Amino acid sequence: MPKAGEILLAYLRLFFDAFVIFIVIRRFISLSNDPRIIGAIIFFAALFGMNSLSKFFGLPATFWLSGKFIEYFLIILIILFQPEIRRMILGWRLDIFREDVNERILEEILQSTRTLSARKEGGIIVIERSVDTRTFIQDGKVVDADVSAELISAIFNKYSQTHDGAIIIKGSKIHMISAILPISTKETPGFGMRHRAGLGITEETDAVSVIISDNGKISLAYSGQMIHDIDVEALRKKLYEIFKVKTKKK
Repeated sequence: MPKAGEILLAYLRLFFDAFVIFIVIRRFISLSNDPRIIGAIIFFAALFGMNSLSKFFGLPATFWLSGKFIEYFLIILIILFQPEIRRMILGWRLDIFREDVNERILEEILQSTRTLSARKEGGIIVIERSVDTRTFIQDGKVVDADVSAELISAIFNKYSQTHDGAIIIKGSKIHMISAILPISTKETPGFGMRHRAGLGITEETDAVSVIISDNGKISLAYSGQMIHDIDVEALRKKLYEIFKVKTKKK
C-alpha cells in the first residue's frame, strides 16, 4: 500500500505537469493573431479524448485513425502555427523584468500623435508589449530616453535626420529610433510603406503601432489588423483598452 508521502508526491507531479501545459498553452494563445487557434486547440484536445475513449470501448478503426493524427501531431502543429511558435520561442522573457505601459506614457503618446497629425508630419510609434521586438527589427539607434510628447514630436520633425523609420517604446523609455520594421505581406490598397511597416511588426509580435500619415490621418495597428482614419479620442479609448489601463480618479 503506497504511503501518504508517495501519494502526495504523485499529486504534486500531476499538478506541476498540468500547470506547465497550462502556461505553455496560455502563452501560445496570447501570442497568436489568429482567433482560430482556440478551435484548433479544442480539436486536438477532442482528438486525444477520442483516442483514449476508443481504446477503452474497443473501437479499433477509430483508435487507429485518431492514433495516426496524434502520431504526426507535432508536425501538424508546427505547420499550422509556425508564426506563433516562432514568436513564443524568440519573444519569451520574464514579465517581472518588464515595465508596463501606464497612463502617463499613453497620454504622452497621444499628445505627440495629436501634434504630428496637426503638423501633417508622418511617423510610426511602436509600443512593445510582451514580445521582444529586437528580433524583428533592422538597424535603429538605441537611445533609452524618457517618453515625452515633445521628444517624440521632435524625432518625427520633417527637418530632423531621425524622422525616418519608427520609434520603439519599451515601458517608460523610447528604446530605439529610426528602426526599420518588417513589411506586411497583406494586400493593403491605398496604403504606403509606412502603414505596411506599422502593420508588419504587429503581425510578427504583439506590439501596437500608431501610424501618422503625411496628410495628418491616424491609424492604429495591433494583432495584424489596422484601424484607419481614427481620431485621437477614439485612439485613446482603444489604447487604454488594449493595455488595460484605468484612468485615475482626479
